[in-house]
Amino acid sequence: MEEPKVVNKKIGLSLLLAFVIIGGYLRIADIGRYTFWTDEFFHVFSAKSLLETGSPALPSGIPYTRSMAYTYIVSLFFKVFGVNEAAARMPSVIFGLAMIVVTYFMVSRILSRNAGIISAFLVAVSPVFIVWSVQCRIYTLFFSLYLFCIFYFYYVFERMAKDDTTLLSRDTIMKYLIFSAVFIFSFSVHELSLFLVPSVLAYCAVMAVFPLFQEGLPAFFRSKYFKLAVLIAIAAAAMMLFNVMGAKGLLLDFSKNPLVSRENDTPNINFYRELIQRIYPTFYYFFPLALFILILKKRREGIFLGCAFLAPLLVLSYMFAYRGLRYLVFILPFLLITVSYIIEQVFLYLWQLSRDSARQWRATGRVKKYAPAALFSFSCLLALMPILLPWMRMSLADVADFGLHNFSACAEFVKKIDRKDIVISTEPFLIEYYAGRKPGFIILTRRHTAAFPRYYDLKDKEGNSVDFNAGIRAIRDLEELKSAEKRAARVWIVTNLYFLLPDPRDREIIDYIKKTYALHPVSKDPFDVYWKKGKEQEGGND
Repeated sequence: MEEPKVVNKKIGLSLLLAFVIIGGYLRIADIGRYTFWTDEFFHVFSAKSLLETGSPALPSGIPYTRSMAYTYIVSLFFKVFGVNEAAARMPSVIFGLAMIVVTYFMVSRILSRNAGIISAFLVAVSPVFIVWSVQCRIYTLFFSLYLFCIFYFYYVFERMAKDDTTLLSRDTIMKYLIFSAVFIFSFSVHELSLFLVPSVLAYCAVMAVFPLFQEGLPAFFRSKYFKLAVLIAIAAAAMMLFNVMGAKGLLLDFSKNPLVSRENDTPNINFYRELIQRIYPTFYYFFPLALFILILKKRREGIFLGCAFLAPLLVLSYMFAYRGLRYLVFILPFLLITVSYIIEQVFLYLWQLSRDSARQWRATGRVKKYAPAALFSFSCLLALMPILLPWMRMSLADVADFGLHNFSACAEFVKKIDRKDIVISTEPFLIEYYAGRKPGFIILTRRHTAAFPRYYDLKDKEGNSVDFNAGIRAIRDLEELKSAEKRAARVWIVTNLYFLLPDPRDREIIDYIKKTYALHPVSKDPFDVYWKKGKEQEGGND
């Protein structure tokens, strides 16, 4: 029996517009509520430098060339709206809304318009996507580009190139050129775009098994899945061998797998915990069932969505040592889309049941015994959806849990600190931007120096460690901290101690600060201001 459409094109576009408006409000409502956090300053300072000097540079004077397109967009908003939090974050809001639109049209094309509407709604109201839409970072642009790339590839490969004769047709080749251009742009925005490779490779490997068992080995070798898998494997090997687009260096930077990395480190399952405990516990538990049902009803689509989600998740969980939550978010739409198919099937069943019951009532004055209970459940499901969805219980105030805070009070205090005193910080960008002074030293965390050694091995002319980003002297251990204390009569430490927690050597610095420094009342979680009397060097202060 053909599934009822429920949502026609006109209603679908109307609902999409409503979701974009709702999503826009959720993203704009608190866009200027929080001060910038550390990573946002890369684009903030670079965009300011573009306007002032014509070159994107960090406070250290070193050019910041990563994701140049995004930096130029931010500088354009600065030029029009001034340099402030709202202007810096507005591009992310726009790209976050674009993600809703991309989700609707791509899922409508691949699965159904009903599933497209549900998926677009989930993306629009999900706090994880809202949080990354209110930060001056590249991620919502990357999410939108990656989502478009992988769905567009599937559409061209499966829906247009249905057999070997159309696989290399002029129209299909043109579509692949469009895909290649978008993919290269996506990679220029963020290197995680390369995860499209294991996703597509896994999909082709699974799909190639079917002709093998159905028609034998010759059909397996003739299948377009085998041909594409071989092509991708050769291309990936060539990228690693010749370090195309810095692929080998990226893998070495991020990976702790003993086979490919500089250090041997036991992998953990951080991303599994994020999914189960923090982000989507309900949906993650239902994902296997949803994927199984989707594969039964729509085999290619189910396998594609499963590979798009699971292949990157497994690689990220077992190979990547630097497991920031933002490195997981780009695959979360595939989790939502897969589960949305189950939600669609439930609503379709209840919708059809209500229509059949209405017809039976008009014809006989009776309905099936279970119909009232089912319709009552349907009504309750609609009414309670805001409560039942795992993230609806989270208010926008809870985005502070994702690392967004307000530094204003500390900044006002730091402005009043005597210029002869030394200020040491883990957050030099915050102090320079909001307090208008450059700290004397930065405490570099072991987590960052281990993950990106080529950025933190810089030395000045005297051989002192220098921070790549802020261009100030770096403190790497307790002895260097004690040495810095001798340079002034009073020492202030403005820090977010969270960044020092992961490494035992950083723990040594934390313990020393808490034992020998006094905590100033201006401190407000997570920013702490400590002070102590130092020992002024002979010959005066630096």
